[in-house]
Amino acid sequence: MKPVPGSDAGNLGSAVTCEQFNELPWHDSQLIGIEIKVVNDSERVNQHDVLLHVLLLSGVAEYQGALVTVRDCRMARASLDLVGKALCGHAIADAT
Repeated sequence: MKPVPGSDAGNLGSAVTCEQFNELPWHDSQLIGIEIKVVNDSERVNQHDVLLHVLLLSGVAEYQGALVTVRDCRMARASLDLVGKALCGHAIADAT
């Protein structure tokens, strides 16, 4: 999957505001997968990243694969209707 245009190699972290996250074309894009990853490396110890695998709607019936990474998450709250998601072609109604 390609990084999200305008982000730091697809990583949305502390340098990116909620407003920029909200500007992504979420409506009718497709959520393919979610990962919560614990990071332990030389620069970041016991930090959590949330990875969203999505197909962003980039035109009329045209999608672009993207990996949206929210770095150093302290809290993540989600309400997912997994049956509704499957019945609606994995479409995203809204994301904030």
